[in-house]
Amino acid sequence: MTNNLTISSKLPLLFKEFASIYTIDTESPERERSKEILKLMKTKITDLVPSNYYVKGSVGMGTPTPTPWIGIRDTDFTINFRNGIYIFYSFPEDMSALHLAIGQGTDGLKEEVGAAAARLQLTSNAASLQHIFKDTIKEKKYSKKIYLKSTQNRASSYEDSVVIARNYNIEKLPPEEELIDDLKNIIDIYPKMVVALNNYSQTIKINNDASDKKLEKELTKKLKKQYKTSKSQEDIEEMLENLTETDSTGGKSSGRNEQQLLRQLLFQNEITFKCAICREMRPVNIMVAGHIKPRTKCTFEEKTDPQIVMPICKVGCDELFEKGYLIIDSEGYIKENDSKQYTSDLSKFIKNIVGNKCEYFNEHTSKYFQYKYDLVKNKQ
Repeated sequence: MTNNLTISSKLPLLFKEFASIYTIDTESPERERSKEILKLMKTKITDLVPSNYYVKGSVGMGTPTPTPWIGIRDTDFTINFRNGIYIFYSFPEDMSALHLAIGQGTDGLKEEVGAAAARLQLTSNAASLQHIFKDTIKEKKYSKKIYLKSTQNRASSYEDSVVIARNYNIEKLPPEEELIDDLKNIIDIYPKMVVALNNYSQTIKINNDASDKKLEKELTKKLKKQYKTSKSQEDIEEMLENLTETDSTGGKSSGRNEQQLLRQLLFQNEITFKCAICREMRPVNIMVAGHIKPRTKCTFEEKTDPQIVMPICKVGCDELFEKGYLIIDSEGYIKENDSKQYTSDLSKFIKNIVGNKCEYFNEHTSKYFQYKYDLVKNKQ
């Protein structure tokens, strides 16, 4: 059935077929088919939203996600899908439902204040907006929750972030016209919620009064100016997701199709950057986007994971990490490799490095560091 789906296929059919074949098994041909359907859904949704809205579909970068999603954001309001407020479709882990919701970016907030504080902030924001828009929620019969049926922390954060939602049984999806109307209604509410959340809730009353409409328009204009941003970073992420192969014939570096994208995503437009090993600020032109797990040992999904690399300077750190003279332990601390021989000069060189915690060690990258650690140790 999948092979017969085209851009002219109805949204309910695309959603249902995607849910029926989706898998996190990277070796399964069904995963590639589900990615094709995701692209069709993204294209159809892009045609339905305002021209300044950005649509992104994700099945996970590096590690496949059990809860795939499609994000929709106003590029004038929201920097990316890690911060701010945006619209999204999501599927629970068992693929039994489809959720259309307005929620908040979670990753950026967690990195800024920590997971516990982020959860409090997300739920507080959601509760405040639900109170402000209580009449709309009652009138339109919106839900205040989605259920992703997953034990993953990220899925729980997404649930906490939700302000309003429309929840569908995947086996009983409404006709396309109703799905489109639901999306349009959500799009109508979305900018009002952005305005309200950005400390204007005391002065904005969302109703049909002309003066309130004028005030809302003025505040919206100010917010658009404040949050205007480039989407180049997101473009690069999408290019990584859309790569069909990472290796091509030719020179050593040119054959790594993803490498330049990873480097652009890591260093962006910075002139100097902090090395992940020595923590010294170095000119970017003497730094590499160094693989944590050796590229030759990476799966396709891992090769295109933005977190497979970290910034490493060529002033010794790149070679010391690659050759196993410096290793990262299971808690993220930089250690000497007791199986290696060190000269007195080399010991002096790494004296101020050993014992530091690598800032690129986290829940997601720990498996890459562990692979590198085991590989180095087993080679001895």
